[in-house]
Amino acid sequence: MSAPLRSNIAGAHVSSAGLRTGGAQRLGRRIVLPLALSLAFGFVACSDDEPTPPSADTGTISGTVRRTTGGGVSGVQVALSGPVDRTTTTSSSGSYSFDNLEPGEYTVSIDLPDGYNLPEGSSASRSATVSAGRTVTVNFDLVAEGEENVVVVELVGTSFSPSTVTISVGQTVRWVWVSGGAHTVTPDGHSEWSSASLNQAGHTFEHTFENAGDFPYYCVPHQSAGMTGRIVVQ
Repeated sequence: MSAPLRSNIAGAHVSSAGLRTGGAQRLGRRIVLPLALSLAFGFVACSDDEPTPPSADTGTISGTVRRTTGGGVSGVQVALSGPVDRTTTTSSSGSYSFDNLEPGEYTVSIDLPDGYNLPEGSSASRSATVSAGRTVTVNFDLVAEGEENVVVVELVGTSFSPSTVTISVGQTVRWVWVSGGAHTVTPDGHSEWSSASLNQAGHTFEHTFENAGDFPYYCVPHQSAGMTGRIVVQ
């Protein structure tokens, strides 16, 4: 009779230990699960943070490689040398940018693409000084082969840019609309060309000068705002 009693008592001890073990496991699950969820949500919340803004201790060099007759030149390789060396290519609009540059002296250079030349007196390399929190603009103008004798005047806002152009007999001036609504290129006191109207992107007007002389002109809608120009043919 005594042996079964000891067995029952042992069984009771085992059952009690099992209860204690099971309770601890359940308590552990109750603690671990919320902790795991909170950590998971914590990581998700961190991943949704906004990107760190650029450091105010760095600067930027950007610009455009463009034709002298208007429009950007895409696919031009641009190299940067200085405290940091980088390369990039111009976009479809001819623009490029080097960001997050430490302050210092840099040189920006371009590889001249096929079919283009540099304007007389221009260089394929430019110097630029980068300051913290600043953007330096470095542009390059290229002359497309066959357009060496074309000079561009842009119609911007209420101005002709440049307002005065000096050319040689046989050269062509091309006026290109950029901004400012409807414009005209109207001769002032001469009949070297007939008045032309330009009022949207893509509109151009050009004239080849076969005679020497001084040819002033103006924009009819913006003459009172000082939108005048002059072509000097030598």
